Amino acid sequence: MSTTPPPVPRTGSLLSLLPLELLDAIALLLPKPSLYSLLLVSRTGYATFVRALYRNMDITVSGSENSGTALALIDTLARSERLVLMIKHLRLYLFLNAEGTTRELLLQISRFFQSIPAHRSPIHTFRFSAWLEDWEDPAEQAIVQDLAAVGPTILGSFNALRLPCLHTLILDGALPGLSYLFDARPFLRAHPQLRTIDVSSQFLVPDAEAIPHLTQYTGRPLDVINLCHHGLRPLRALKLWLPSSGCVLAADGDGTGESDELILACLGETKTLTDLRLIPCWPEGTCIDVRGCGQGCMPPALVGRIVQVGKGLTHVELYIGDTLRETLAVLRGLNYLQDLTLHCQREVWDSTSLPPSLLPASAPGSLIVAHDDPDSLLDAEVFPPSGPCSSRALVEEILLPACAQLERAAVEWRGWKRWWGEEVEDGEFADWEMRCAWVVRRGGEAEGARLEEVR
Repeated sequence: MSTTPPPVPRTGSLLSLLPLELLDAIALLLPKPSLYSLLLVSRTGYATFVRALYRNMDITVSGSENSGTALALIDTLARSERLVLMIKHLRLYLFLNAEGTTRELLLQISRFFQSIPAHRSPIHTFRFSAWLEDWEDPAEQAIVQDLAAVGPTILGSFNALRLPCLHTLILDGALPGLSYLFDARPFLRAHPQLRTIDVSSQFLVPDAEAIPHLTQYTGRPLDVINLCHHGLRPLRALKLWLPSSGCVLAADGDGTGESDELILACLGETKTLTDLRLIPCWPEGTCIDVRGCGQGCMPPALVGRIVQVGKGLTHVELYIGDTLRETLAVLRGLNYLQDLTLHCQREVWDSTSLPPSLLPASAPGSLIVAHDDPDSLLDAEVFPPSGPCSSRALVEEILLPACAQLERAAVEWRGWKRWWGEEVEDGEFADWEMRCAWVVRRGGEAEGARLEEVR
């Protein structure tokens, strides 16, 4: 007696049997090309996965690469309101150079902005970046002229956007000589529901009355005067781009330090602030990941003033020089500190290359060692007690007894090996670096607290 095998259900039937929550979880794990392939399998596959394909929209347009696909996608979105209404997270990156048609590109972006339905878009997160890709480009002037011609158009279409679900906004970029194109204040006034804002140094800050529910902000220290005045906002986290010198919070033209006083006073008025990260930057707003010697070093005295007004801080990140012991002593005043990251730097001089008349006072504040093998300058014996090899002991000795809630500490060291007659230019790569991170393990009264390295 023959048996007939049961019919194999079609793909569409199988998909319809699975719960939507499971399908959505599967879609989150798939790359964009795989999602697109699923759309082509069947009508059911298209209806199931099309929202996942457009939910997170990352568009990068670069003149130095083939951006045809990105431009076609922008054109498709501008023509389809149905697809635009599927976007929840939009990230748009523009890298402009002479190889691309800047004017037509910006007009296409402007048309895309105009196609987003006002007051109906579900976009939660929006990032818009615009950079000149090659600062040495001989055709840069032509790009600037194109930007000057159509820049107000794209700025107007951006400021006209109305995104009722938006809670995170990131605006960054650097277009020299075109600061008026960075006035996003009308957009900010129209979105008082924003919770997180991240802006580069060129963008103008919101008015004091705008965005009353802001909890996280990244920008310039001077912005604090508007944002934190009278503690009107429930700000919990601040990430501020400091002047590259690092010795002040904001550079005063007259050197009076009045800006620092105002910033510190406003920080003190913000009782909800728990997370503070102070990062040195170049004037155009670029973070100093690799910086010249002596730049970005915050002195312990300034750290002490911040501690005085920020007693409730729980998370802190600072860039300091070879002042680990002094800085840790100041940070003892943060009784609620839970997470600390310190970026330290040091010069290491080879004394065998220094003229005798210049020893040992030729490099105050730097380490001077005599060693035949420059590569061995990283050996433990060249570091005094404040160096990387003793960082853990210093944290355990100075910070742990005073900060009972500390859970994690990280110390990063960067430095330069220097020889007499050698100059280190701004932005030159560090010759060596070392990073240590620990979690705090607390035992009984007899054992006390100790640091356990995270590998």
